[in-house]
Amino acid sequence: MVRSHIAEGSSKALIMGKRKLLQMLLLCSISRQK
Repeated sequence: MVRSHIAEGSSKALIMGKRKLLQMLLLCSISRQK
């Protein structure tokens, strides 16, 4: 029961991390184009 809750939190953290990585990549690509 507690494990499933932790798994949910970790999966959400992974999604947030992936979004942040994508944002960083976009910012880097935009800054390189300028």
